[in-house]
Amino acid sequence: MNTTLDKIIEERKEDLKEEIERKLPKFKRMIKINADNIIFHQDAWAGDYQFEEYILLGKVIKYIGLTGKTITIIGKNEETLSKKTDKKIE
Repeated sequence: MNTTLDKIIEERKEDLKEEIERKLPKFKRMIKINADNIIFHQDAWAGDYQFEEYILLGKVIKYIGLTGKTITIIGKNEETLSKKTDKKIE
């Protein structure tokens, strides 16, 4: 028997799924890959420190958990943004 709180939580889960799948359709397809662990480089999210992307990342993490998969976040802050090339541009 579901309590009112259980129903609210289920509604929130469905709202979360719908939002992520609407905002990130390519991500939804990627999640369906038969892999147990999703790996992100931390620079892929909020590279310019945008508040909205922090929120979206939190939602993505919860979404991944709902799929039964795990997430690993790798890298150092601005690691990919600070890579310099030795090639000259002329």
